[in-house]
Amino acid sequence: MKFIEALFLFLLNLFIFENHGILFDEIFERYNRSLSEFLSDHNKDEKEGTELLTSKIEEEEQVYVLKDVTNDYMNDSIYDNVNSSVNDYLKVNTTDGTNIDINNIIKDTIQDDKTDTTNNVLYDSTNTTTIENSNGKNNKDECDHSLGSIKKKKKKKKIKIKDNNNNSNLCDEKNNDVKIEKGVSSLRSEDILNPLNEDDNVSNSSYDNNDKKTHIINELEEEIKGKCVFNWDIGQESLLKMFDMSYNFEINDVNYEDWVLDNIPTKNFSERSGRVQEMFKVVINSNDGSDTAVRLFVKKIPIKVWIKQYNLMKKYKGEYVFGSENFIMEAMALSFLTEYHPGIAPKLYKVLIEPENIYYYEGMTKEKMFSNMNTLNEILSKGINDDIGGNIVIVSELFGKDIKKFLFTESENILSVIENNTKKMYLNESLKLLVRLHEAGLAHLDFTAENILIKDNGDMRLCDFGKSTLVYTYNLRHIKNENGLCYFESCIPSIGKIAYIPPECWEIKKLHKTEKIRNPYTCLRNLTDQEQRKRFYFDVLSADKFMVAAFFIWMWNEGHIWDKATASQDEIFFKIVENDMSLNALKLSKKWPRALKSIIKDLISLESRKNINLKDLIDHPWFTKK
Repeated sequence: MKFIEALFLFLLNLFIFENHGILFDEIFERYNRSLSEFLSDHNKDEKEGTELLTSKIEEEEQVYVLKDVTNDYMNDSIYDNVNSSVNDYLKVNTTDGTNIDINNIIKDTIQDDKTDTTNNVLYDSTNTTTIENSNGKNNKDECDHSLGSIKKKKKKKKIKIKDNNNNSNLCDEKNNDVKIEKGVSSLRSEDILNPLNEDDNVSNSSYDNNDKKTHIINELEEEIKGKCVFNWDIGQESLLKMFDMSYNFEINDVNYEDWVLDNIPTKNFSERSGRVQEMFKVVINSNDGSDTAVRLFVKKIPIKVWIKQYNLMKKYKGEYVFGSENFIMEAMALSFLTEYHPGIAPKLYKVLIEPENIYYYEGMTKEKMFSNMNTLNEILSKGINDDIGGNIVIVSELFGKDIKKFLFTESENILSVIENNTKKMYLNESLKLLVRLHEAGLAHLDFTAENILIKDNGDMRLCDFGKSTLVYTYNLRHIKNENGLCYFESCIPSIGKIAYIPPECWEIKKLHKTEKIRNPYTCLRNLTDQEQRKRFYFDVLSADKFMVAAFFIWMWNEGHIWDKATASQDEIFFKIVENDMSLNALKLSKKWPRALKSIIKDLISLESRKNINLKDLIDHPWFTKK
């Protein structure tokens, strides 16, 4: 009996052991299978992750570390881009598909530009260069700085769209079921109604359908339809046509290298303030012995400054404004006006590249060098990385004298006696030039006696477009405008000469000081409410109109009547404000023509000048009344 019980227990244990082994084998096999699937999935995810890292769908959110500077506002142009040096050319594609030999660092820079993105605001901050302080430490962004460097954080890009029922939805940009048509930025003829190209800097704000087939034409678009007005794209096209190498250019058979340059001192020359240009005048006699000498005005800008400014202008599609001179805008405005609207500015002859080593670019063909502006800037950047400095040289017509010098007798340094009718003629002709400039799509923002040129025969031109901006944009205060085309507004109040700066710009300057704002582009990028942003912006056309008033006063009074157009700091302007902007408050203007004082009053007052059309002012009866 005991033997049977022992046998039963033995068989039972054997059965349990066998089943346990089978169960263990099944568990082990399942574990192996799961592990294989895990490894397979992990490798697949790792591969997909690698692809995502190199994909445009994976966006980079930029966090800026900014450097404090002592100069006013954005003097970004004076700092160098810090790039790693390279020795060999690499074959890459430019933005328009053209093959060109450039180095790794340039390719990386282009890739960074393509992956730029912002939060809510269409455009982001101003710089992609790491700037360190004197102790070698990066400064942090406290909203009172000017230059920045980037720390990058991965963030998948979302865009908000509206469906047919006008419901907003967030979608990955990768979604193939959603197609957003990109507009065209050239404001010419049939292209004039299309919005600016939407690159990777896309706002997260929800917009109505921007398809050109369903786009509703607003009044401003209808007004400029069929006209050739300035924008970033056409400005680049015009400027590119003007480029050449300095050693290839000559006038009257005299090569540029043989020109005798007569220096014109640059007032307040300072790298820190951004006034780094050198200016010269040149007279090139005719080679046939005739009196047809060519008089030229030459302005030289360091290539490293040009590169820096171009990168910022490119990033903001021509809507970046500098507190200092904007040499890119000056060259573009001159080239555009020379090609499409001659007679407003002095003729632009050429924009030359003058390298320190003339042999550096010798092997570069003209077709490759000047295929497009982005390619040209990449090539110049490569030269800077290889320690090849030099200048961009703007060669334009030396046109007459500025009206301030013209009206002063050089021998006695006093203002010549000018009849009132002659003054009216000068005022009217200068006004016509500004109106033509506005119709061409440009605001001057430095409309002063020093920048109005005149010849002995009375012909006049406008010069110095270093502060100028475009007039028309699809981005209201740098945020995509839901209502289509609008007038450009600027957040940089450093414009013109002191007596010509309008009160609203002084208010913005004061606001910058109290809010400790050094770089408005950086500090305002997360402020998306238009009513709040409005405090930091001014209408560029309205600012030009105030400068017209200041110039009219200067001409009629033969000098300014206020030092600064701010009631809190200038007693004369305070009296004018207290008297409802009327010049009757001042004894010196009591006997001025009533019509002139009325014109000036309307141009001084912010509310009234918003509604003034300068073109209508040209035909004001006062100008023709003897």
